[in-house]
Amino acid sequence: MRNYGGYDGPDSWLRENCLGTEAKADYFIGHSIGASSALSYFEGNPESKFILFNPLIKKRNILDLIFRWMRFLLEERIEWIRIVPVRNWISGFGKIWKLLKIDVLAEMEKIPKGNLIVLRGKNDRFFCDEESAKIIKRKNIRLIEVEAGHDWNKNVKEAADKLIFF
Repeated sequence: MRNYGGYDGPDSWLRENCLGTEAKADYFIGHSIGASSALSYFEGNPESKFILFNPLIKKRNILDLIFRWMRFLLEERIEWIRIVPVRNWISGFGKIWKLLKIDVLAEMEKIPKGNLIVLRGKNDRFFCDEESAKIIKRKNIRLIEVEAGHDWNKNVKEAADKLIFF
């Protein structure tokens, strides 16, 4: 989990299976479409806490998602070193396809309210935008907004650390 501050656990993009219930943990953290992967662990971990950063709340078609991803990469100026290695791209597309089929809101509603927190980058205009924030609030899911865009940064890590360690 090199891009997320050294948390111990599986990285959806660098392991064979992006879905599952085989891992046991006190906390599951997922970023963007990786939040869908984290949610897939709930069944085997009903007492665990879930921290989702900028989850894909709204269903969008694949072309819209590709366009948003390209804008995100350009506008937030993501370092190439932080992007999933090219050798993982082919399997990554299959994983993305599986993860996009997950109804994020329906899965979030299965988790007890006290075990679910959504972190949102205040400046995320690409995936977890203002409209998504309103949906989260309407569902009475705890939402914490941090100074960030869509990409994980030190502010997100600090917020996640406070939730886990304090």
